[in-house]
Amino acid sequence: MCHPVSQDPPTSLFKLQDDLTVRMSRKLPMEKIQDLRSARFKLNEFGVDKKTRYTLLDKLMYEIPGKGNYNANLTDDAFGLMNFDISKSNQEPINVGFYHRWFKVGYRGAMGNAVNHRGFNDENLWIARTTQPQIMPLTIKLCDDNGDCHWETRRATYAIPLEIMYTSPINSWNPYNIPHGTPKSAEGKGRDGRLSWAQAFNGTSYRHFYRTPIEFYETCTPSKTPRSDAVGMLDPKGQMRTVAASGVTIVTPEIESVGKVRMRYPIFPVHSEGSTVGKELMALKDMVMKMDRYKHLYEEPPCVKDVF
Repeated sequence: MCHPVSQDPPTSLFKLQDDLTVRMSRKLPMEKIQDLRSARFKLNEFGVDKKTRYTLLDKLMYEIPGKGNYNANLTDDAFGLMNFDISKSNQEPINVGFYHRWFKVGYRGAMGNAVNHRGFNDENLWIARTTQPQIMPLTIKLCDDNGDCHWETRRATYAIPLEIMYTSPINSWNPYNIPHGTPKSAEGKGRDGRLSWAQAFNGTSYRHFYRTPIEFYETCTPSKTPRSDAVGMLDPKGQMRTVAASGVTIVTPEIESVGKVRMRYPIFPVHSEGSTVGKELMALKDMVMKMDRYKHLYEEPPCVKDVF
């Protein structure tokens, strides 16, 4: 599922995650990972790892509704405690019909906390309440000090943010006015997109979305060898045009005076993150990879010799 967010997070906020198994299998240093399809990021507006309750990602996820859709307007007062919006200084009820992971209540509980986390220690879980009858409910019996009891039923859906994707004018730019059709019409008479009039695609389709002039990605120095990503496409006048893909790419080809531009930032967690073993492993990895910074944590000072 995709949702257009109301703001554009600066790309400088994405912190590259070090998936060591990926680097080791490809024998790549950290600086070579940035433009790979397998690169994974974390949205971090603080610049450093910091324990905080409310982040930019919370704001973005709170724009996304659960199964009640965009008109959802639900509150939650389970156990007689109204859930309030943690981002507001006053006690404003949170609309639990949208995905959130933090809420606050009117007074501190037994643990001394007024702010609560939906996923307990799982920082990657967002929850939205719904009244959609097809969602399996959870019902609980509540009794007060006088022995008066009643039943409360809740339905909820869960979300994990997978990636933040940027669009650009390239996605809608069509300087050759190439018509859009179906895969069948584009491939009519055995056309496969090769750079000839007889083999060029006869218009675009959801499977063949090529409309960007290939010159956009080429340098001023002409090459005698056609680009591997070049495709032949017929314009409305039947003229063959050499074009490149116009869909949302992970990383664009080289653009003169600009370079490559990353358009998709995967931010999903790996399966071990959030578990006790996963946290211990990540801490140990940081200690090994950044010995000087964390030397105060070692039981025995590390002895490292430079190898040339």
